Amino acid sequence: MVHTEYVHDEETGEEVKKTSTKTITESTIDPESGCFHKGEKEKCFAYSHQTFCDKNSFVLAVTTVPGNVHDSVSFFDAYEELINGKYGYLIKNISLDAGYMTPAICRAIVQNDQIPYMPYKRPMTKKGFFKKYEYVYDEEYDCYLCPNDK
Repeated sequence: MVHTEYVHDEETGEEVKKTSTKTITESTIDPESGCFHKGEKEKCFAYSHQTFCDKNSFVLAVTTVPGNVHDSVSFFDAYEELINGKYGYLIKNISLDAGYMTPAICRAIVQNDQIPYMPYKRPMTKKGFFKKYEYVYDEEYDCYLCPNDK
């Protein structure tokens, strides 16, 4: 697969065309499946699924996607099926795990007048870098101040 991107060259001020090639691994037996990574070494072709259940564990909606599609991406098709389904208008709360904590997912849920419930996941920062809460917001200058006074 060839990916073309246009970027602005800061030195010359011109628009530059950047082309990169990406090799996609595809199954010869089942091309619809996706290459799923089960850790550092193990890879296999697989499928994943999104399932929405009610409080009594009855399945309300389910979709199947290739294994290389992240849950936060495949959420939207399953959520649309849930909302447009037979009981979509009755749903008041949506409970998800921390992997679905993205602004786009939260926005979609809130726009449907539903309350999202997701566990808190503390922000992960690279070793040696400052944590987000260590920065201080300066209202007067509308900027953040670095803990290192930079």
